[in-house]
Amino acid sequence: MIIDANVIISILMDTTENKKSFTKGNPFQAPSLLKIELINVLRKYHYFKGLSKESTFKYYEQGISLIDKFYDDSTLLEKAIDISFHSNHPIYDCIYLSLAAQLKTEFLSIDKKLMMKAINIGIETIDFDTI
Repeated sequence: MIIDANVIISILMDTTENKKSFTKGNPFQAPSLLKIELINVLRKYHYFKGLSKESTFKYYEQGISLIDKFYDDSTLLEKAIDISFHSNHPIYDCIYLSLAAQLKTEFLSIDKKLMMKAINIGIETIDFDTI
């Protein structure tokens, strides 16, 4: 299944074991873009919520370790552009949908709007908020 960066953040910041337990036994795949999105969100936690720089990098490594396989974004770009123009949605989100479409697998996210876009183009979704 393709995992969105917002799910990784949710797993890392969840104080209960409920969401963390979901990661056991579920193979996750993601575009390389997830690494950039993850560190960017963690940077915001550092500056706006006081997360130490050391903890920021620790969370980054933990988040990256949840992904079983990363895919090169450049191989996903052409389809992502088509999805982006078709659905009028930002290209960086469409990279995830491009990968899910290519692999014919589920897309796991918290982003309701993006999940609706995925459903509209025939991608099965899992709402992580319901887990």
